[in-house]
Amino acid sequence: MKTLTKTTLLSVVLTITIASSAFAGSPACLSVYSKHAVPLAKTKIESVKLDVWDLNHELGKAKEVAIPERWQSMVENNNHVEYRYAEKSFERQTINGTKYTVSYHVVEPANGKYKSTIVLQHGFAESAIYFRTMTKVLVTMGFRVIGMDGANAGHTLLRTLQTRKRHLRSPSPVEDGLALAEVIRLEIPKPEKFILLGHSRGFAVSSLALATGLFDNQLIQHISSNGYDSWKVDSMVDKQVYNPFILIPGVGQFVETFAVQLRNIIRRQTNRVADPLLRNSVNNHQVMKTKQEVGLELSEEVTRMFLTEVTMEIAEGLKGSDISRHGYDNLPLYDVNMNLADFDNGFGLVNQKAPIKIKHLSDAVKEKTTMIFGDSDKLITPADSKPIIESISSKPIMLKTDAETGVAATHFLPNERPFDLVEVILNAYKYERAQAVGANP
Repeated sequence: MKTLTKTTLLSVVLTITIASSAFAGSPACLSVYSKHAVPLAKTKIESVKLDVWDLNHELGKAKEVAIPERWQSMVENNNHVEYRYAEKSFERQTINGTKYTVSYHVVEPANGKYKSTIVLQHGFAESAIYFRTMTKVLVTMGFRVIGMDGANAGHTLLRTLQTRKRHLRSPSPVEDGLALAEVIRLEIPKPEKFILLGHSRGFAVSSLALATGLFDNQLIQHISSNGYDSWKVDSMVDKQVYNPFILIPGVGQFVETFAVQLRNIIRRQTNRVADPLLRNSVNNHQVMKTKQEVGLELSEEVTRMFLTEVTMEIAEGLKGSDISRHGYDNLPLYDVNMNLADFDNGFGLVNQKAPIKIKHLSDAVKEKTTMIFGDSDKLITPADSKPIIESISSKPIMLKTDAETGVAATHFLPNERPFDLVEVILNAYKYERAQAVGANP
């Protein structure tokens, strides 16, 4: 009788739980994990704020945000947007055993109801604040937005300085990828779906998070905004040191041995020469930021020179542990013919001790990946990313100078062309909803 009572009670609880999670987009969605699943991290709520946006004041008065006419009325008519902002953190450990604090924020309509979740991952030398315009527009339209600060960036840097009194040395992009996967596991329980956008280096991070294979059935769309493909020193060296005998059996392979050695010598020296140039570029970029763009709390804690130093550590992490070998390359995640171990230059791509493994991206993810480029981008181009483009099903989207506003499309699309990126997100969401309605008439 006791067994029957327990079984009946369990059935009632499950029924109530499933019923309460029926509303799409609700955080009450039922999440089912096997007994062998990796435990979720324990989160700490750092701060919570309920506030109001006047979107016209927030965006319309900002000189750096050009609002296309098709968005003007939407911006002007939202002068009382109630939202909830929460910063959360958790502790994690790198593949080398170094502990640090990961910070991320969740911004949503104040009533807690949202259409879907949009995850935005920032690029090199930035933080989640970089998406401030996109975040305000998306939340105003009824979406929930999650933004994680990567290692040595934003509030992850701030909280790690506060808890550990230090920053990370040469953080691998894999660490950010696994941290982002943890954030998604914490905030988007199955079967709730989401859209993920990675900007620049953030595309490498978002690709790594999806390469865990945990979210194939939850992903609506994976969007690359000026996505990172590979460490640029490698492409420069490999294009210059070409083996003309590579197609001749026997001879080509023999000569290739010497070509590889030559490339490694040149790559090592080129990395050293490029360091001061990159440092100067990073320093100029950090100095030009306002306190709001750095983050007020972080800006009070550190100097711009310190921000340059910790950002250069991120660059060291992209180079890999041996600067004569290839730096981080995103292509092996997309090309199943590439052995990840061959590209694991200290990144942790292959780590037997890791509770969550990195592997090749599934066909399901690649079919849902869209790449966006700016035609004035001098850092990342479709030509450089051609191998990745060829491994996915959709054609890249090329943004050009906006005829109406006159704003060019360079490498900084989230800042320059936020409404264009929001439109890509909206189209992905609308398509997914249409498919869901078609499957359940």
